[in-house]
Amino acid sequence: MPIIVSQKNLPKKSIMTGKVTHENHLLPLIWMGAIRSTTAFPFEHPLELVKLTCQATPTTPTFQVVKNIFKNEGMLGFSKTILTNFPRRVLKEAVRWPVIGYTHQQITKLFPNTFPAEGTASKLFTGASVALFDSAIILPLEQLMAFKVKERKKYPDFFKNKLSTDRAPSLYRGLKINLIRQSVLWCTLMGINNECKKCFDLLDSEKAHPFLRQGITSIFISLGLISWCLPIDFIKTRIQMDKSLSCSKLTSVTKTLLRQHGFKGFYAGALPVFIHTIFHATIIGYFLDKIYTSSNS
Repeated sequence: MPIIVSQKNLPKKSIMTGKVTHENHLLPLIWMGAIRSTTAFPFEHPLELVKLTCQATPTTPTFQVVKNIFKNEGMLGFSKTILTNFPRRVLKEAVRWPVIGYTHQQITKLFPNTFPAEGTASKLFTGASVALFDSAIILPLEQLMAFKVKERKKYPDFFKNKLSTDRAPSLYRGLKINLIRQSVLWCTLMGINNECKKCFDLLDSEKAHPFLRQGITSIFISLGLISWCLPIDFIKTRIQMDKSLSCSKLTSVTKTLLRQHGFKGFYAGALPVFIHTIFHATIIGYFLDKIYTSSNS
């Protein structure tokens, strides 16, 4: 188990500079995730809301979705589902970084030949561990948000229905597709992030431009996630919103959605996802550098 130490015993520059002389600690990673999530939330939440709304109504263009939300509810319309999304994002970020840091640290120490610290294989393995965590802990909170966007009912109605009819397992509706989605998402993010930075480092060997390095990398990550991860995300969201789809096989669900919305429907919400991913991946990649640097010291 990793050692958790008090804040006063931590080196002052362990997270901000990555210059540490001992094992990676959980406490600063938890704080880093919670603070990052809190500060970015006002920007990220409206984009997630627009994406979910686009996926709920795939035939409606993104700009029309934004216009409808503003016309019907004003600026407050973009704060809908905030009570569910905020704890979800804070919990996800606060636990995600320790999962990444601890997993990467352990596999590079135990299997240095198979998973070298700077190798892509170690990043892919770490991404898979994040996917397992997300599916086990975060998925039920995503179910709440999907319900709010689709049904537009109060949360007590949701819990009443779940406890009386569907029971707790229904909170894990879409578990299989979510595991696939998260695995593809995080392995893509980790893999592209690592390989693009290797290429950039050939031009900037001193790593004097960390944000430029990560910004360029984030463009490739965004294009990759939209290309093959967004369709999976669309299937997962529709399963969470439609109970009848959760009882079908993934192949049947895919065929049904393809018949109803066409190939274009699987890319509903691409614009907000692209904007969100560039912003998100730029910050994530910068923090990942610090985590990997500290875990390898």
